[in-house]
Amino acid sequence: MLEKHKDELLELGYEPNDIGVHSIRKGAGTYASSGTTAAPSSVSVNNRGGWTLGGVRDVYMLYERAGDQYVGRILSGMNVLSAKFGASAPDFFYHGTVGVPEAVAIVKKNQMDLNQKVSTMLKACFGELQDLVCIRKTLRFGIASMLHHFDAANEFHTNSPLAMSPVFRKQEFIELRDSVRVVYPWENDSIA
Repeated sequence: MLEKHKDELLELGYEPNDIGVHSIRKGAGTYASSGTTAAPSSVSVNNRGGWTLGGVRDVYMLYERAGDQYVGRILSGMNVLSAKFGASAPDFFYHGTVGVPEAVAIVKKNQMDLNQKVSTMLKACFGELQDLVCIRKTLRFGIASMLHHFDAANEFHTNSPLAMSPVFRKQEFIELRDSVRVVYPWENDSIA
C-alpha cells in the first residue's frame, strides 16, 4: 500500500520506509484521544492500542467493553455528536409485514429460518471458521455490513477477489440484503 502511494506520501513530506504498524496505532491513539471534544478515556485508548498503563493503573483500571466499543466507533469515523452515533452494527433481522400483527411464534420461526440461511452463507464464505463460536458474530456482522453496503462495495470492487466471493456472486445470498438492518436507539418497533 505504501509503495503504491509512494509519490503521494513524498508530496506530503513522509518517507514510506518510516511508516509502519506502530505509526498506524500511534495515529489511531492520537485521533481517538484528541479528534473530538467527546474523546474516550485514556484507559480505553491505551487498551485499544495494546499499551500498558504501568504500575497501579494496570491493576485498577481495567478493560471494559463499553470503552473499547466507544473507541472503535470514534476510530471508524462516526460523528460522536450525531444522533446516529448510537446505531447498531448491521445485522440480519426478519421483517414482518408492516401493519400486520404477527404471532410471536411465527416471527421467531421466521427469524430462525433467516438465521439458518445466514449460517449457510457463512459456511460458503468461511468454511469451518464460522464454526468457531468466538468469531461467528464478527463474521455475521461483517457479511451483514457487506450486504448493507453492497451497491457501493460492488461498484468499487468489480475486479477484486472480494467481488468473486459468494456474497457477490450467489443470488440467494444477495437476496438476504433485504434482511439486513441497522437499528437506531429511537426506534421502538420490536425486532425478533
